[in-house]
Amino acid sequence: MPGMSKNPYQQDVPFEPWQPDAAPLDAVQGPPRTSKLAIASVVCSLIFCCPIVLQVIGIFLGIVAFLTIGASRGRRKGKGIAAAGIILGLLITIGWCLVIWFGWLVMRGMYETGGQFIQAAMSGDVAGARQVLSPNVRANVTDEQIIAFGQELNGEYGDYYSCGIDLTDQARQRAGLAMFGQQPGTQVVLTPAMVQFSQGTGYAVLEMEPDQSGGLAMTISGVVFYTDDGNEIRFPPTGSN
Repeated sequence: MPGMSKNPYQQDVPFEPWQPDAAPLDAVQGPPRTSKLAIASVVCSLIFCCPIVLQVIGIFLGIVAFLTIGASRGRRKGKGIAAAGIILGLLITIGWCLVIWFGWLVMRGMYETGGQFIQAAMSGDVAGARQVLSPNVRANVTDEQIIAFGQELNGEYGDYYSCGIDLTDQARQRAGLAMFGQQPGTQVVLTPAMVQFSQGTGYAVLEMEPDQSGGLAMTISGVVFYTDDGNEIRFPPTGSN
């Protein structure tokens, strides 16, 4: 304005327009920090005490860490750690699934073999019953003992329906066993079983041992039923071996 003097302390600063490639206001300050999510992903993937669950969490954390690191514009690092957590989680999960699948196949084979023997004995099919017995038991029991075992089961329980895992835990409790046990110094696996009959449910322990032909096949070396009145129906009979 006229009559006003220029400020002697004012300096002329040239105007510089904003450049699109200029550093953003939240530019990196200091070195990037390792993502804690990436570290947690690896830790969860490597913990075996809670199979599959923690590995899935590790995979999820690894994916989240990988995405957040990419969006941090250099403030976070650890993509390699996140990738390792994802890969480890996948591999360990696959490994656990294979272990569970293998165990399920073995257990299914045990109960199918036990059911085959019980059904054959109860129907008087001595040849079919002998087919699934272990070599030692097969050589030492008589046809009459197999038939007698089947008749005793028929009298106690009626017709055979199925044989499977004991979901009630009655067989283990009546036999005083852990869920699965092993006879000391032998390959015999003690397997609690719940057997369905036309007149009720029978609780038994299947004494199984690996088939000498190899593979996952199992053979019967003994069966013990624990009746509701506290008695036992045992095959082979005590003293027959």
